[in-house]
Amino acid sequence: MSMFRIAMNDGWTEVMYSAMDEVYEFGIFFLCLTALFFIFFHLLTNSVSYNFCERTFNLSMSMRIRK
Repeated sequence: MSMFRIAMNDGWTEVMYSAMDEVYEFGIFFLCLTALFFIFFHLLTNSVSYNFCERTFNLSMSMRIRK
């Protein structure tokens, strides 16, 4: 469920900060890895959803032009 919240931009920073609080006791290395994971996951899911929406929009526009 948390990954879905991150993918939908619904409070992804809250999920990241709570995960970083849990990892804090393991050291700065794991803290940085956790932050990088969440940032890259957020960027990846946003770029995929943006490309999907853009492709769908372009497809619908090209179908309208052909008619």
